[in-house]
Amino acid sequence: MAKEESRPQQNTAPPNKAGLLRLLLWRLPWHIAGILLASLFLSLMVEYAGLIFWWPEQGA
Repeated sequence: MAKEESRPQQNTAPPNKAGLLRLLLWRLPWHIAGILLASLFLSLMVEYAGLIFWWPEQGA
């Protein structure tokens, strides 16, 4: 008796793209928040680097 090999079914359908409503209400706010937080972090790092390397005396 020959054994049948069971092959897993492959999903050939392309993944669903997010609709405009989901993009505007979910993905876009998270992208904007991420960009704002990254820019805040970068500006703080530049400020602290300036305080350490260019203005070492206190109160300058």
